[in-house]
Amino acid sequence: MTACLLAAGLFLSGCASGTASAAASPSPSDSSSPVASAVSGDAYAAYQAAYQNQPQASAWTAAVKESYDMTFSDDTMQSFLLDGVLTLSGIGSDPAGQLSQNIDNNGMASTISGWYKGGRLYNTYNGVSYYEDMSVDDLKKTMLVPMDPLLPGKSQIDSITAGSSEDGTVYTMTLSADAAKSIFSSRYDSYGLSEYSDYAVSAGTITDTFAADGAFIKETSAFTISVSQDSSPVKIAFASELNYAQIGSAQVTLSADVENSLASYVSYQDIDTSKITTETTDDDSAEATVTATFQKRLISRLGYTIADNGTYGTTFNTNEAYIIDFTNHIFTYENYTISYIYNWKSDKGIYDACTYDFASGTSTGTCDDTYITQMKNAKSSLQMELYYCGLSLDDLRAES
Repeated sequence: MTACLLAAGLFLSGCASGTASAAASPSPSDSSSPVASAVSGDAYAAYQAAYQNQPQASAWTAAVKESYDMTFSDDTMQSFLLDGVLTLSGIGSDPAGQLSQNIDNNGMASTISGWYKGGRLYNTYNGVSYYEDMSVDDLKKTMLVPMDPLLPGKSQIDSITAGSSEDGTVYTMTLSADAAKSIFSSRYDSYGLSEYSDYAVSAGTITDTFAADGAFIKETSAFTISVSQDSSPVKIAFASELNYAQIGSAQVTLSADVENSLASYVSYQDIDTSKITTETTDDDSAEATVTATFQKRLISRLGYTIADNGTYGTTFNTNEAYIIDFTNHIFTYENYTISYIYNWKSDKGIYDACTYDFASGTSTGTCDDTYITQMKNAKSSLQMELYYCGLSLDDLRAES
């Protein structure tokens, strides 16, 4: 039901559900480009071992993105973009979750926000609130991007390489033509492209990253697709991205006010469809640069305000604040008079006389473990603000 609501307004309709592979346990990552091979011997065997030996996690935050760039026979173009964040805690016992999704359908924006408790998802989609009973696995599928890794058969892969990054081992799989079609159809095709005439998938690549502790932390995919609509060819470039963060530390707590508000939600079967506005006219589109997009969405999505000195900030829990100084590439977490700083250009944290270098994992000055932990938390907080804006820390750092 939720996936069908999301698909409303896309030029190609249909709600075929993608499939997910075996459950995985993620851990945080700011991913970087792979370098020289870190795996000896057969890369496929190494990937198979990584897939089969993933640890489990009871809490995490996942950020997802997907895009469809469509080119029609008259050279006109349309795009469909989705980004979202799902946080789950208590997995395996009493799961609670919070999600948000932002959709840009060729310049028209829609939003979804929801809570998960007691096996029920409570969603608000463009002003309409409803609930739907579902398992955690079904909840993950509502994000539309596969949230677990895939183990293709060896014969389905034309080539596989293994490289290393700051975060772990990166496996890049180029699929055979037949496998690209079958895997896209079963795993990624949330909108039923395979139901259209002349459906073909000419290329497919999947890149998965596993951390040093074995956890699955990131996947990107890219597929080239073609279909016919009204007897005219349509070329589609599909891309998706999944990143995990806050492994083991993510927490979801529903306040009393939220709990009370959920009582007014109706079953999805009882939605008054006349009240659904498929699209809003809010401008949530990307700007020319990552920085400009981040600045725009900090205000529109996260409620930040701009101070007289040009910094962006938000206050919460009375005494806590996030402040972002784009001129100096600094994110600051303030709690009363204490400030922890993360500089995303230098990838360093600063507190008082302590400086921590994230790239090397070393510190200088007067430091203790508490300071370093709080600086890591500051970096993670910036990462989460970026995810809620459909961006990543890699995006921001690459532009700085």
